[in-house]
Amino acid sequence: EDERGGILLICAEKGGESKLYELSLDFDGDMFWRLILDKNGRNLGNLETYLQQRIKQDSDIWLIELSIADAQRFAEEVLASA
Repeated sequence: EDERGGILLICAEKGGESKLYELSLDFDGDMFWRLILDKNGRNLGNLETYLQQRIKQDSDIWLIELSIADAQRFAEEVLASA
């Protein structure tokens, strides 16, 4: 991004599924949290590979990791409303 670094969010649930989201823009210019991958490596594959690619593209990227009780609920309620 031109004005600031990108923002990546890892939602980790103890003993459960972890998901990686990236704050993105839709076609109307509205921001939304886009699911990039989950702990099973679905979507774009390996977390490390994805992070290395993003750091090359954006040296000012932010990576935030949240360890929360119910990652799925957090994603549905909080990220969907962002």
